[in-house]
Amino acid sequence: MKSKLTLMIFAVVAVTSFSSCKKDWTCTCNTSGQTTNHSIDNETLLNARSKCKSYEGSVLGVTTSCTLN
Repeated sequence: MKSKLTLMIFAVVAVTSFSSCKKDWTCTCNTSGQTTNHSIDNETLLNARSKCKSYEGSVLGVTTSCTLN
């Protein structure tokens, strides 16, 4: 029981430390074979994913898909 609690506490600390680390990211988007890069500076992984996702969409049948690097 004690080892499960220790493992659970370690897992929570690990997830928290990775998600709170801010760094620079690159969002790579593809639209009809054309690639564009967007810089996302000094953000956490979760915020960077959200910003990158905001570049996606479809206008008049042309779809833009993005991935975070």
